[in-house]
This record gives sequence, C-alpha cells and structure tokens, in this order.
Amino acid sequence: MIERQIASLIPIPWAFVVKNLLNILSVSSARIPVPASSIAISTFPEPSIADLTRRIRFRSLTGSIASMALPSSGVKDVQVRFSFDPNVDLVLVDKIQVQQVLLNLLRNAIEAMHASDRRKLAISAQAAEPDMVLISVADSGSGIDAGLAARLFQPFVSSKQHGMGVGLSICRTIIEAHGGRIWFDPNPEGGTIFRLTLRAAAAEDDSDD
Repeated sequence: MIERQIASLIPIPWAFVVKNLLNILSVSSARIPVPASSIAISTFPEPSIADLTRRIRFRSLTGSIASMALPSSGVKDVQVRFSFDPNVDLVLVDKIQVQQVLLNLLRNAIEAMHASDRRKLAISAQAAEPDMVLISVADSGSGIDAGLAARLFQPFVSSKQHGMGVGLSICRTIIEAHGGRIWFDPNPEGGTIFRLTLRAAAAEDDSDD
C-alpha cells in the first residue's frame, strides 16, 4: 500500500509524535477526522525512553538555538541572557526532538515580546531533584491570558492571533515521553516563564555528542 510506504519513511522516534498529532486532529470536532490508521502510523510501536535517549551534553542542545530563533522571528532588539548551572552536564535526550522543543519555546517567547518596550529573553538550566535538569525560558512579553492558561497545552489552543495551537501540545508529548514535564508560570518581572525537566545522566557516562 502507498500509505504504508509513506509511513515507512517516518523515522521511528518521530512516529509517535505524528501519531499524536493525527489523534489530535481526529478527536477535534472542529476539524475533519483524520484516522491515524490512514497512513499506517499505528503499525509503529510507541518508542520506550531507551529508544529515544542518548547521553548528550546540555550545552550542545542550546548552542545554536537562540541564533536560529531570533532571525526567523522578525523581532529586533532582544536581549538574550544564558545562565547555566555548572553542575548541569549530561542529559538523556533525543537531541533533535528536544532541540525542536526548545526552538519552539524560544520562538514563542520572542514573538510574545513583539509589542513590548522591554525585550528580555533568559534561558537557564539548573540541577533539580531527583536526577533531573530544570530548564527555564523567560520572556518579558504580555503574559498568558487567564482564559487560556488552564488550556494552553491542549490541542488547537493558542495565544497567537494566527496560531494553530499544536506546537505546545506536541512539545508536551515529547517532553513527557522523555520522562519529564513542561509547564509555565507568570514572570514576576512581567511576561511568562516556561519550564521543563529532563533526566540527567551520570557524569561518568560517555556522551554521544
């Protein structure tokens, strides 16, 4: 079947993300149902944490992300600050997937500041218990509307005027598949802080970056 051939082109670590997106589409009464079986995604097993992860140095995840996010946003005069705990070194991740999550969060943060006089973006990482790394992306934008806050990670809910509302839902799927979680808090200085956790790897382990 042509559908099965198409499905075979999707790398297995990404298949569960595509399947999740198709399920999101199929259960939304506002969209035409798109059953996951139509492209045979259901033939792929959902990967285990072991399938997804490699020992990666945390700084290799973030090295080029900000430089990728800033030009594509069209927002100028953004002050970017990095703050990394020296105790944070290796994390257990699928590098490409987690970089996409971070890129999505950074782009959202930058776009949230387009109408702000202060445009400050802060990316930080610190050790957290037990054996986790806490990553924060803080902006100085207008913040999240109270009416959206409880539903922001649900499909087709977006704080953007022309947003599709699937990015954060997929981000949550990826992070939870890695054994972490993702949430947000109001920034005391104005704006929003998105936070996520990833599993830390033992310092003596060899990294794959």
